[in-house]
Amino acid sequence: RNIWFKKDGGIIKNPLRQLNGDLDNIPFPDKSLFENYIDMKAKYMVMASRGCPFSCSYCSISTLRELYKDKGQFVRFRSAGKVVDEIVSARSKYDFKSVDFHDDVFTINLSKMDALLKEYVKEVALPFTCLSHPLYMDTTKARLLKESGCCMVQFGIQSTNEVSRNTVLCRPEKNSDIEKALDSCKAAELPFQVDHIFGIPGEAEKELVEAARFYLKHKHQKIGCFWLSYF
Repeated sequence: RNIWFKKDGGIIKNPLRQLNGDLDNIPFPDKSLFENYIDMKAKYMVMASRGCPFSCSYCSISTLRELYKDKGQFVRFRSAGKVVDEIVSARSKYDFKSVDFHDDVFTINLSKMDALLKEYVKEVALPFTCLSHPLYMDTTKARLLKESGCCMVQFGIQSTNEVSRNTVLCRPEKNSDIEKALDSCKAAELPFQVDHIFGIPGEAEKELVEAARFYLKHKHQKIGCFWLSYF
């Protein structure tokens, strides 16, 4: 299962396995494969979960969700102990200065995030960054991230036009949800970045000016700018 291969001039497409519901049984990734290509002492990238609760049209998750339909729970979590063990083990080898939690939405589950960050502060205590979503950020989560050493939380906003966001990008949140999330970060003095996509179908100069004005209302450290690419 999970393998395609050539045989007698044809392609055999084996079916997919069920999604692994126990992420703790997966070995730690072998980061030594990348030692000759990137600075391993700068930061360590790690994932505490797999999967995303959303299915945005521009993201690979929309394809993966369809691919793994009826193949098990899509959003899954590692235990706090396993995540921290991976980081501690890697730090003994690379002595990196920060950690990047690369979960699709690090802030999905408050209780799991709280357990992980308590263990992280006790055993690692390095500055870290993470990804969030406007519908999964509030004052409690923002304060917890700040107190645990988060130096930047990243939001994929992509467009401030609700019609474009809802109908083209398949994102359900409203602008008021985005404002509440960003205000929560500001209240906790938690630095944040917003990501924006240029070239969304149907958007022109008017929508870009609206976006610039929206972002100016919410002081932030960085806007990540991307151009929509078609594959």
